[in-house]
Amino acid sequence: MASNKEFTVDGSCFDPRTFEADLVIDADGIKRKTVVGDDNTCLGFSNTVAYRAIVPIDVLKAEGVKVPVGTRPHCWAGLGKHLITVPMKNDTLLNVAAHSSGLDGPKSSPEIREGLLKHIQAPSVWSIYTLHPPLKSFVAGKVVLVGDAAHAMTPHLGAGAGQGFEDIYTLYRLLTHPSTAKFNVERALAIYDEVRPSRANMVFEQSIKTGNVYDGFGESKYSVKDMVAQLLGGGTLCGSRLRFPTQSGRGKMN
Repeated sequence: MASNKEFTVDGSCFDPRTFEADLVIDADGIKRKTVVGDDNTCLGFSNTVAYRAIVPIDVLKAEGVKVPVGTRPHCWAGLGKHLITVPMKNDTLLNVAAHSSGLDGPKSSPEIREGLLKHIQAPSVWSIYTLHPPLKSFVAGKVVLVGDAAHAMTPHLGAGAGQGFEDIYTLYRLLTHPSTAKFNVERALAIYDEVRPSRANMVFEQSIKTGNVYDGFGESKYSVKDMVAQLLGGGTLCGSRLRFPTQSGRGKMN
């Protein structure tokens, strides 16, 4: 379609046109009624807010930052909060995401805003919502969910987009298989619905667990040894560096 017309759920445009299709792939995110109906009980706030910004690495070096943040991703873990940094643009910029958990709802205050780093220009605030409990089925008739519409998850594994790619690749392999035709497309969707929910929901749960580990460092929570064991045991370290605060206030590489 070359036009940007809006559509109703039944496939009708707001102009006189209507469309019919053998299959509808629904990739419209978490705020939708298609497939799951009007019940939004599975959509919930994750009790996590992420403050995101891009910072020039040269500026950080000029301010005396000694940590080699431009070489690879880093994670600073704390109690109820953690900070993720990822270099980008040939290691000239730093993508910063500061996560704060245990909130009852999206919050903002002058204290929070004033506490942001002075070199962060126009930071964005992301209130993270997920599908919880996870959907047991991604298919209704000839409508199939992919991406966040099927399995919106927390960002703690950086795996949400990857799961969307797996959705599309699985559909591609099924729909282009020589045995698939218009008359049996629902069989292909049934196979999709057998393999994708369990896989995507496993990643969904692991992402929650990883966030709990990141936010569990501190008094009466995980020790450094506990956290490393949790992350290595779950296979979620992925080559990144974890940094923990020491008594001197400076980070320690583990």
